[in-house]
Amino acid sequence: MSLKEREAGLDNGDLAQNLHASEEVAEDGAEEQEGLANLRTNLQETAFFMPRLRTDAHGLVKINFTLPESMTSWHLLGVAHTADMMVGQLDTIIVAEKELTAELLLPRFLRSGDKATLTATIRNRSEKQQQGKGTLLVSDTETGKALARKTVRFDLAAHADTTLTFPYTGSVEHPTLTVKWVAQGQDYSDGEQRYLPVLPDMQSITETQAFSLNSVGKQSIPLDKLFAHDSKEATGRSLTIEYTRDPKWLAIQTLPSMVSPRCKDALSLAAAFYASSLASNIEQKFPQVAQAIREWNTRDTAALQSPLYKNQELAGVLLQETPWVLESENERERRMRLGTLFDDVAQEDYRMTILNALKNLQDSNGAFAWYPGMKVRTHVTQDIVCQMARLYALTSNEIPMQREMRERGCKFLSQEMVRDVKEMRKNGNTTIGGATMRTLYALALSGYNSQMTDEERQSTKHMLSLLKKQASGMDREERALAAVVLHLYGEDALAKNLMERLHTLINQPDGKHLAYRSDGRTSVSRKTSEHVQLMEAIRMIEPEDTATLDGMREWLIGMKRTQEWENASQTADAVYALMVGCPHYAKEEDRLTLLTASKPRVIRTPTTTLGYVRERMDISALPRTLVIDKKSQGLSYGAVYAQYQTPATCVEAQQEGLSIRRDITGVEHLKTGDRVHVRYTLTAQSDYEFVRLLAPRPAAAEPSAQHSGYEHTGNIGYYKSVHDASTEFFMDQLPKGTHVIEEDWLISRAGTYILPSATLQSLYAPDFQAHTGGTSVEVGQN
Repeated sequence: MSLKEREAGLDNGDLAQNLHASEEVAEDGAEEQEGLANLRTNLQETAFFMPRLRTDAHGLVKINFTLPESMTSWHLLGVAHTADMMVGQLDTIIVAEKELTAELLLPRFLRSGDKATLTATIRNRSEKQQQGKGTLLVSDTETGKALARKTVRFDLAAHADTTLTFPYTGSVEHPTLTVKWVAQGQDYSDGEQRYLPVLPDMQSITETQAFSLNSVGKQSIPLDKLFAHDSKEATGRSLTIEYTRDPKWLAIQTLPSMVSPRCKDALSLAAAFYASSLASNIEQKFPQVAQAIREWNTRDTAALQSPLYKNQELAGVLLQETPWVLESENERERRMRLGTLFDDVAQEDYRMTILNALKNLQDSNGAFAWYPGMKVRTHVTQDIVCQMARLYALTSNEIPMQREMRERGCKFLSQEMVRDVKEMRKNGNTTIGGATMRTLYALALSGYNSQMTDEERQSTKHMLSLLKKQASGMDREERALAAVVLHLYGEDALAKNLMERLHTLINQPDGKHLAYRSDGRTSVSRKTSEHVQLMEAIRMIEPEDTATLDGMREWLIGMKRTQEWENASQTADAVYALMVGCPHYAKEEDRLTLLTASKPRVIRTPTTTLGYVRERMDISALPRTLVIDKKSQGLSYGAVYAQYQTPATCVEAQQEGLSIRRDITGVEHLKTGDRVHVRYTLTAQSDYEFVRLLAPRPAAAEPSAQHSGYEHTGNIGYYKSVHDASTEFFMDQLPKGTHVIEEDWLISRAGTYILPSATLQSLYAPDFQAHTGGTSVEVGQN
């Protein structure tokens, strides 16, 4: 085989020379134009799909179809069944080929400025030698203007093939390229046409600076690091200021109304009844809640939108392009149903329906079965009675059927404790567990102690004596419950001793809360439940410690900032904990002043419950400082978003609440054919939900795993969505701590390619995000 001009230059600036070279080797211009006109263009990957074929009277099926024009192997698969479900299958391979084949092996895309390599092949499948010429033509798809052209001669023996490479530099001035490749031999000819998109080399960047304020007065937020430290490359600048004066109302918007049980089991029914009853009680007990709900339904309806929906602009991604469309709609519907809390008749009918279903699962001895037809279970009864007792203690209101069910359940648990004490004494067991403490808790809250028999009273006394001995050695989760139980049974001194150790545990650098291991094994639901339980312990045992309660309330509000609360009963508990002891809201007007090189810009919060404001402005000068004159009591928070365009290779790393590092093995010495390992190290300073990682690839890289789907690594799970130029990883939850996501690239072509920055962002709270720096990669020919 001989080949002229194997490395054919296709730099766009030398079109006349390329045309001249074409004229030198072209023997017949008419033949060449005819070859370019008869190109294979239908290159779709699915030839046909016929799901409803029927046989004729002889059991035959005739199929007519047109095969796409790709020269490849086609998998023909047929499945048939009879009326009585006898099944047959056809599975064969069809090979489509020509005597002479010209094929293009193009990248999925280019970026403007990429010094890329276009690859083409010629295959001779005939029985004799083929000589001729190959022509590559690159043109602008929209205008049809020829951008580059090269013709080469080939001489191929029978059943031989060759691969040619052509350098080409992409330009955003021509965003879509039409690439044609034609081979003409003395006996046969073939040609193929494909399209090649050219992406811009500019990247849209969002930098954020989040802040929280909890004291009245003027406070300054420096902004000098935004816009990549006022880089000259940062163009198209805009600044968005977002501020929420009283964010506890964002948590109250999650207040469950008519909660539909997930299943018809006893635990789900009890949770739905508990959440709905407590939510209605909150609406009645705290007038400011009712006033806020009326305001949202009339004056400030935008406040009821899910953060996933209203943050699309700041997150830089459409909600429809994520797996969380349904979550956003469900959250919006839950918030819109807040108005039903005022419909007392509908609420009462709804709760009676649930209560009747729950009553049908209670046995004559007071115990509950999990599902209809199952045996009664002590732990199921314990959970339900605890919820009903807690509801009674919080609301001081229940209907006769509800009281009867609770008292019968208490009787069963008390008798179970009598049997447990007898068994413990028989076996010499002196260890008390969390289940026993929950029973003691439920009995005390229900006021059942006055109804106990002597035997039940002695059993309770025995369990309390064991608890007093063991409480100091319990872990922190059980210690709060132990303190509450001891307080309810009059052991105040011991209860306060237990609280001293708990106070030490909740004094964390970032607020008043318990610390958890950063392995992601503790769910958000459990953290919320334990935090609320600890708040209850302080409120009952040390009601004078308002400073600690305020700090714990602020941490709970901050937790809601980055997470959606789905568990109805725990959400109701959390909202109750926020409202108890919290003063009525006031609608003071906080003032935000943006200081720049030009005149200051003043933003005032509206006189609504939330006091939420978001203002976007185009800006040329670097903002210096945001001064906030806070008039309102309690926690307020907000963020400043700097959005701009910059060349992808000039992007600097930035982080706020999240951080990301991208490591590529062997990036300094890449060769075609290499398999490259890419590691993304993600660090979260808090628990986040609905987090998206956008990981671009250079045009020279192909993903080794090209199928999208759900995957799990370490202690996080994510949905991976593979695209031509990037891969997206969608994480429902990103726990506090450090996590690693990995992928492999296959390097397919030589050249110099742009690699934009990888971005990590919470779509629920887009003010928390991070991105790596941008760069370029060099790939040599292997």
